[in-house]
Amino acid sequence: LEEKKGSAVLFAPLEKSWTAKDVQLLNLLMRAGWDCMSEAFGSFGRNYVLAWGKGADFFYNYLTTTAEVSVKIAGALVVGGSTQEENRVVNHSDFGAKTAPFSMTLFGAGSEVQEWVTSLFQGNTSSAIELNIHEETLPIGQAFRQEWPTFLSKRVRIPVGPGRNHFTDGETTAGVVIDPEEEQLLFVAHEDGQSIEGTQICRWYEVLPQERLVEKASVPLILLLHGNGDDPQALLEQCGFLNLAAKERIAIVAPDHQEVEDLLTESWDNPKNKVRQLDRVVASMLERYPCLDASRVYVTGFSRGSMLTCLMALFDTKRFAAAAPLSGMSLCKWGDQEGYVTEKDWCRFDEKVSLPVLVYQCGRDSIFDDHLGLSAHLRLPSYRGDKDSGPIAVLNLFRKMNGLPTISEEDYDFDAYPFWGFPMEDLPAYRGGTTLYHRGCLCNDSGTDVLEFAVGEGLEHALTFDYATLVWEFFRRFTRESK
Repeated sequence: LEEKKGSAVLFAPLEKSWTAKDVQLLNLLMRAGWDCMSEAFGSFGRNYVLAWGKGADFFYNYLTTTAEVSVKIAGALVVGGSTQEENRVVNHSDFGAKTAPFSMTLFGAGSEVQEWVTSLFQGNTSSAIELNIHEETLPIGQAFRQEWPTFLSKRVRIPVGPGRNHFTDGETTAGVVIDPEEEQLLFVAHEDGQSIEGTQICRWYEVLPQERLVEKASVPLILLLHGNGDDPQALLEQCGFLNLAAKERIAIVAPDHQEVEDLLTESWDNPKNKVRQLDRVVASMLERYPCLDASRVYVTGFSRGSMLTCLMALFDTKRFAAAAPLSGMSLCKWGDQEGYVTEKDWCRFDEKVSLPVLVYQCGRDSIFDDHLGLSAHLRLPSYRGDKDSGPIAVLNLFRKMNGLPTISEEDYDFDAYPFWGFPMEDLPAYRGGTTLYHRGCLCNDSGTDVLEFAVGEGLEHALTFDYATLVWEFFRRFTRESK
């Protein structure tokens, strides 16, 4: 630990044996470590579990079947252990849907354990999620010293909520987060409760290139919106946006909007409207940093942040040069709450204002009914939408605002067009790390690519380090004057 600059927590059961209470306690401990970030427990994506003896039983019978804990684990090393009968019948689809699969290396596992754990990995499509089984039994310290350099250290988790996970190989992908100070980035973390005037947002992160602060209206700005239960700093760091800011010398603001109420159907003039509050975040950045270019402001977000991106694009169109909703197109709120925004509420539409949009979808999105490209994404019942507020309605609004014909639910043909459901111009596929991204576009009458699509092959509802690159390659082509 001294050599690797790491830290360890030794965890024992509350009572004489392990119970579900221990799972709750461990989850709180890991959550606390996550909140403390690097000051206490290391980076977001590098949390590991070592288990042996009765602790190995606890690992198999609780941790691998509990989404709240497994979602925070990048890799595990287990010596010995056994499984309970009810857990041995869990199949790999349950492992993927109810928990968050992660890499494991086992020592001295019995045949029943091997058979059960192997079944969990049958549906694994990521080359970064691996299972290694060693027949011999080693002391935990020796096993750790053996496996750390060749196995555990290569596991990096993109940390988000249950069911939304992706792994990268720490050596073969660009998943290493840069040091802002070394890259001469102004990294400002507003975490002291001070809010932006006119908003309820009291935690946000700003990134700007230091050498460009003296320039006037020359630096592009990206508004980055996290998903439900996710963390804005994790999205900034672990999805490549911090690295993007360093490479391209651009600015990014990532607000924590988790606790801001979704008063989406309130009037635009209501200052509590979340869209209005986020517009104020952008305005505040432009006011405080004269180097920012108001004609090159972009918005993107993942999952719940993707829905919010759609609302920002449709209700605050003139603010942005382009938008990129990542895995989530809808105008509705979560659950059974009243007050859905629908297409009929989109009263601010101005035919003279267009907005290029990149629509991204994970190829195997486990929160939807289907597992192939947009066919999963556009299922109305599975995304809590209706014909006025669901993904098809949103996509049609994006079509309208860019001068493209709309398409009805009946017009989609996923047999003929498996990833998209409708014909479009193919774009070269993009490979980032271990993931292949299929791409296509729709062009307006002048031949401009105004509506682009991308599907990450084999990904669940997942954050990846490739997002920043995919988004910026689309954004960089547009200014508000050029659309």
